[in-house]
Amino acid sequence: INNVTIIDDYAHHPVEISAVLQAARNSCKGKVYAVMQPHRYSRLKRFLTDFAESLELSDGVFIAPIYSAGEQSNGVSHLDLLKVLEGNGNIPAVLVEDVEKLRSYIGTQLTPGDFVVFLGAGDITHWAYKFADLIR
Repeated sequence: INNVTIIDDYAHHPVEISAVLQAARNSCKGKVYAVMQPHRYSRLKRFLTDFAESLELSDGVFIAPIYSAGEQSNGVSHLDLLKVLEGNGNIPAVLVEDVEKLRSYIGTQLTPGDFVVFLGAGDITHWAYKFADLIR
């Protein structure tokens, strides 16, 4: 859309996210933005720092609320991932609670050649399609 590539990827593990973002980086002529929805509390708790490291392959990351997939909270949330990313200070990291907020943050700064990569195994796939409609 307007020479911006929007990718919806099922990646929900740090190794998968690293592979997707590296491939995007190798293919992209502009910036690579990651929109990540953590999938499951248990996975986020186990791989919290690994998720942050993998997301730092992007030029900026937007963290969506966790998709629990039926799990109960275990004391960690998407806000913890945001704190780790902010603490590392390597890339801009922003909380986005819905796709409209994402549009307001990033929609005006996208330039031809940029990639927006939606990552996760929850309902983030719906965000990707709605985001495409919003920036048309």
